[in-house]
Amino acid sequence: MRTMADASVPEGQASFDAWHALDRRSQERIRRLVRIGRPVDASEAALAIAYARFQSRRPWQRFFWVWFVPGVVVAVGAALRVHPLVVGVAIGFAGQAVLAHVDLGRAGQINRAALRSTR
Repeated sequence: MRTMADASVPEGQASFDAWHALDRRSQERIRRLVRIGRPVDASEAALAIAYARFQSRRPWQRFFWVWFVPGVVVAVGAALRVHPLVVGVAIGFAGQAVLAHVDLGRAGQINRAALRSTR
């Protein structure tokens, strides 16, 4: 199983230790901000970059479009048999997945800019 230590960041073990030194609420806040593509505090930008890099290297993120398109086709096909409102729910979930995928890639760039501005 991969952990944050596997995400090759310049600090390596120091970044891994810094991540686990944070309390649970701070970790969840960084995760949430990275998922929606927002910048974090300058002091936590390196951790956000490492987390975004770690998540983007996971298999379901690297092969997102390979599983996403057939999954949406199957979900919309099944939803058509249930009720028209369920089709809207399926499309809404698909839209959220696409936004999360795009924002994950964008989070690394945004936080790199925040990190550079503090140096």
